[in-house]
Amino acid sequence: MTSQKQVTVPKNVPWMFFSAYFTNQIGSALTMLFLTVFITEYMGISPALMAVSLTVARVADLILSLFAGAIVQKTNMRYGQFRSWLLIIMPIVQVATFLIFVNPDIGNTGKAVLIGVAYFFTSGPMNIFVVVHNSLMAKIAGPDISNRMLITPRLVQGTQFGNIIASLITLPLVELIGGSEMTRGFVVVAVIFGLIAISGQIIMFIGTKPYDIYDPDLKKMEGSTQSVKLVTMYGETLKNGQLWILLISDMMRQTSVFVLSGMLGYFFTFVVGNFSMMSTGLFINSLAACLGAFFVGPGIARRIGKKNSSILSGLLACAAYLVLALFAKDNWIIYISCTAFAALGLSIVGSVGINLYLDAGEYQLYKTGKDNRPFVMSLQTVPMKIGMTLSGSIVAAILYQAGYVQHEGAAATMDNPLRMVFLTGMLASVLYGLSALLVSSFKINEEKSREYAAANDKAMKERKQQTTSK
Repeated sequence: MTSQKQVTVPKNVPWMFFSAYFTNQIGSALTMLFLTVFITEYMGISPALMAVSLTVARVADLILSLFAGAIVQKTNMRYGQFRSWLLIIMPIVQVATFLIFVNPDIGNTGKAVLIGVAYFFTSGPMNIFVVVHNSLMAKIAGPDISNRMLITPRLVQGTQFGNIIASLITLPLVELIGGSEMTRGFVVVAVIFGLIAISGQIIMFIGTKPYDIYDPDLKKMEGSTQSVKLVTMYGETLKNGQLWILLISDMMRQTSVFVLSGMLGYFFTFVVGNFSMMSTGLFINSLAACLGAFFVGPGIARRIGKKNSSILSGLLACAAYLVLALFAKDNWIIYISCTAFAALGLSIVGSVGINLYLDAGEYQLYKTGKDNRPFVMSLQTVPMKIGMTLSGSIVAAILYQAGYVQHEGAAATMDNPLRMVFLTGMLASVLYGLSALLVSSFKINEEKSREYAAANDKAMKERKQQTTSK
C-alpha cells in the first residue's frame, strides 16, 4: 500500500455538506414525493399524458447530464471553479418547482407542456449541482481516502434527515395551508421550501471560500481539468471500463428508486384506501434510512470497503423487495417494513457516496495523465436521469396493468391493486439483484484506490509547481 500524507479536514466541513444536502432535500420534497400524484389527481392529467410530458423532460435532462461535467470542468469563474455555481443553481431549480405546482387553468395540454418545461429546470441544473458538490468534496479532502469517507456519509445523512423532516411536515403543511383547496397549499409550500433550499447553498458558498478560489494558471497547467480538450475528455472516459460497470449497475438501481417513489402514493390511495397515511409510510422509511446513514452505513462501509458495500446493499434490497412482492399484498405494515429494511440496507452504499466514481476517475487520471475527475464524477447523475426517464413509462404501465381508470368528474379507480404491489416489488427485486451482480466485477479495490489517489496527487502538485515557476 502506498504511504501518503494525512490531510486533516476541519470538523465543520462535513457538516457544511450535511446542511447543503439537508436543505436541498427539503427543497425537492414536493417533486420527489408528490409529483406524479399531483399531476394525475389534482391537475387531472392522464397517466399517458403525464408519461409523455415527463419522459420528454427527462430525456432532455439526460442529454444535459452528459455535458454537465464538461461545463463545470471547462469553466473557471471569479468565485472559484466550483463554488461560483452554488449561487446560480438553486434559485433556478426552486423557481421551476414553484411553476410545477401553480396549476393554472390552461387546459390539460397546456398543463402538460408547463409540467415538462418546469420539470426540466428542476432536474437539469441538478446535474451541475452534483458535479460541484462532489468536486468540492474531492478538492477539500485531498488524496486521503479516509477524509473522503469522512465527508461523503454526511451527504447521505443530510439527505436522509431531510427526508424525515419532509415526510413529517410536507403533507400536513400542504393540508393546513390549502385546506379544502389543496393546490393552493402545494404552491405556498413550494415557496417556503424553496427559500430553505437556497439558504443552504449560500451557507456552503461562504464556508468553502478557503478551498476554492479563482486560479488564473489552471488552464496553463498540463493535464489539469481546464486544459483537457473535449474530444480527449469524452474519448478517454468512454474507454474507462470500470466506469461503465458503475453506470449500468446504478441505472438499474435508480430505475427501482424512481418507480418505487412514484408508486407509493397509489399504494396508499388504492390498496390502503387512505392517502393521508402516506406521511406515516414516508416517515418510517425516512427514519430507517436516517438511522442507517448515521449508525449503520458508515461503520460497515469503512469496514468492508466501497465495492463490497455496494454489493451488500444491492443484495439486501433485492431480498426486501422480493418479500414485498410475494407477501405484502394489501398489508401496509409488511409493505413499509420491506421498504424500510431496503432503505436501511442501502444506507451502506449511500455512505460510500461518490467515492466509487472518484476511484474510477483516479484510475483514469493515473492511466492517462489527464485530470477528468470532475467529468467522471458528473456521470453519476446519468443513471439517475435514465432511471427517472424510464420510471414515468414504467409507472404508467404498472397502473394500466392493475386496471387504473380515470373517470370524468369522479375519483379514479383500480381493478387489481394487488397486481400493482406484486409488479412493483418484483421489478425492484430483479433490478437490485442484477446491480449487485454487476458490481462484483469492479476491479478497483481499496489498496488500488489509495495507490492511484496518492500518485495522482503527487503528480498534479509537481505540475502546478512547474507551471507557477515559469
